[in-house]
Amino acid sequence: TYGTLTFGVKMAVTDRIDLALIYDQSVGADVDYSDADATYPLRGTKAELTGSDVTALLRYHFAERLSVFGGVRLQSIEAQLSGLSLAGNAYGLDADRNHEAGFVLGAAYEIPDIALRVALTYNSEIEHEFSATETLNGALIGASPFTTTIPQSVNLEFQSGIAEDTLLFGSIRWQDWSEFDITPVAYNGLTGRS
Repeated sequence: TYGTLTFGVKMAVTDRIDLALIYDQSVGADVDYSDADATYPLRGTKAELTGSDVTALLRYHFAERLSVFGGVRLQSIEAQLSGLSLAGNAYGLDADRNHEAGFVLGAAYEIPDIALRVALTYNSEIEHEFSATETLNGALIGASPFTTTIPQSVNLEFQSGIAEDTLLFGSIRWQDWSEFDITPVAYNGLTGRS
């Protein structure tokens, strides 16, 4: 089971400008294979990645139906991994919490009379530089600074009233996960990737 938390608040500054503050958990993982079958390749592995974002946005209304928005996003991430089997040895990683900033840009089209809203949002990639310790069978094998990029993403959100008191809505998200890589120094050496 894995859950995330999101909440936000928005207020009108003027008749054309809105301000929003959003908290969300944009990335995360909670893996526990400690009770897995003895033949499973990742048996004994536990991993936790926790991330949280605080985003401040300004939206400007050009007209009743068209607006643009943008702002800054502060992202905080930490990670722990233990028990990963590498050539019969238990590998572990503890990455200290790191804070970095990115940006958000978007545009929206709205028809308030029918509760129609279509919004396209771009979130920039955010590069984190972690201080980490790596272990093998519980013994420290190195302090390893490494860099990880949380990739860029694009969200398309849609909603429309389809009957009185009935709203149809949906969203689709693309994120460039091919750019995501967690490869500390000792791990690279142990797996022959260096």
